[in-house]
Amino acid sequence: MEQPDPDEFDAVIVGSLRTDVRATARSIMKKALERLCFLDGEDDPFIRTAVSSAQFYFKRELLRDRHLRDMHLLGWVKNALLLRQPLDVRRSTANVLGRRPVGLLSLNLTVNEHDHPAAEEKKYDISFIAGSTNPDRLFFARMLREFARRSGYRVFVHVSGAFYGAVSWRDYVRITSGSKICVSLPGLGFDTIRYWEAPYYGAVLASPRLPIEIEDNFEDMDSAIFFSSFEEFRVKATKVLESGLWEEILKRGKELFAQCHTSRRRAEKVLSVIRRAGVA
Repeated sequence: MEQPDPDEFDAVIVGSLRTDVRATARSIMKKALERLCFLDGEDDPFIRTAVSSAQFYFKRELLRDRHLRDMHLLGWVKNALLLRQPLDVRRSTANVLGRRPVGLLSLNLTVNEHDHPAAEEKKYDISFIAGSTNPDRLFFARMLREFARRSGYRVFVHVSGAFYGAVSWRDYVRITSGSKICVSLPGLGFDTIRYWEAPYYGAVLASPRLPIEIEDNFEDMDSAIFFSSFEEFRVKATKVLESGLWEEILKRGKELFAQCHTSRRRAEKVLSVIRRAGVA
């Protein structure tokens, strides 16, 4: 692949350091020290050596909480990054990036808008499709199946070792868009893509309260359902379904996604930040 010349651009944005692009990315980064912005979407282990020259560093998951001692999820999610000890993520990120001042900003996941096979009716009251990357997902799936058995709600549950399991992408979209409530639980990251897909595809997002910074986040029982335990989820889901409130929450969640969380809005945020700083 012919490497682009960084001098042809006002700013250079590096968004991946995976093996197949690492050499190209590093070469470009060395030539564009004053115009380099890095989008960290995966806590790549090569960040420590490769990003010390970045002018701006956009972190996908920037934790709100100063310490992680009480976050039971992090024992398996972030071992490689956190070295199994409580950590101030803001301070540690600055250490990783070296002494050079770097703009540290959060930039959460989003959905690339696209044509999709939306369901024509709400076939399910609640759906939960996920990979088994988090043991809590397996526990939640068992509790949800039992809740469905006792309540009589129409529930679709599928947790598998694969990303979407045995459910094809088209079926996943149809099930999500055909659900009143769609559950998202952290996997290898906190705000999984399902967190944003639920309102985009037209379902009420139901998620644990996340410890990360999310600008213009959804609001509990207004544009989403947030919970700290399965019992809280059960109570809120029952209220939303029995009262018909899910339709208003769904509407507001979809509107907020369109206003603040599309791929275009994410791109505009990156560009506005680097322009204000005079990088581009």
